[in-house]
Amino acid sequence: MLRIKNGRRLLNKMIEEYLKKVYEYNSKLPKGVTLKPIHYVRSKGKTYVYIGKYFYKYERVNGKLKWKYVGKEPPKGCPPPPLFPLDGFSARVEGEDLLVSEEVYRKYLKDVLQRETVA
Repeated sequence: MLRIKNGRRLLNKMIEEYLKKVYEYNSKLPKGVTLKPIHYVRSKGKTYVYIGKYFYKYERVNGKLKWKYVGKEPPKGCPPPPLFPLDGFSARVEGEDLLVSEEVYRKYLKDVLQRETVA
């Protein structure tokens, strides 16, 4: 495992940039349909975070928002969603640092970290 010092800041920045694209994309979808920006699932003491992966239909019923899962593919007539640059990314967070495998480092972080140090 590789330790990326202050990697959490970098990861948050990458996610924020993608979420801007998701919000812009959602503004182009029909009313009541959305690509859910962030979806949390808790299972067996772990929390899994899915970002920009699932489509939902939503409506208000008696003042409450009701979500209905549609799937991973955009509903008929909707444009394709923006590609998530971190699809498949996995890390363990320790404070502000990330612990990642060498494969994850090479695939997702190496180039970004090199650009960060140059900038």
